[in-house]
Amino acid sequence: MNTRESRREPRFPISRKGELTYNGTRFPCLIHDISNRGVGIICARDPALGQALELRFELSPNQYYQCKIEIKNINNGCLGSEITEVDQNVEKMYRSFIQQHAENLLSQSEKPLQTRAH
Repeated sequence: MNTRESRREPRFPISRKGELTYNGTRFPCLIHDISNRGVGIICARDPALGQALELRFELSPNQYYQCKIEIKNINNGCLGSEITEVDQNVEKMYRSFIQQHAENLLSQSEKPLQTRAH
């Protein structure tokens, strides 16, 4: 099954340093895309498919997103995860960030291409 076809919502590219926690052990990761229901993660460790982890990363200066995730797919150090639990106030901040990020991407794609004078 193609991963992109199985996604319920579009993911938006970002680049944020993050931290995964499992059984009290923390390890670094990189967030490479987000959606309302999931997060794409690059990590040197390979958790098991279906494993529950805690995730924390900075959305913007002094705005941290923390949630519980479940690993849904693994591909060469890239983890696809589903958000399973998040505080309601943090979720509102996260959804607002995604909406703003999506609007920024859309406005950039609508700008006319710049041409160079010869």
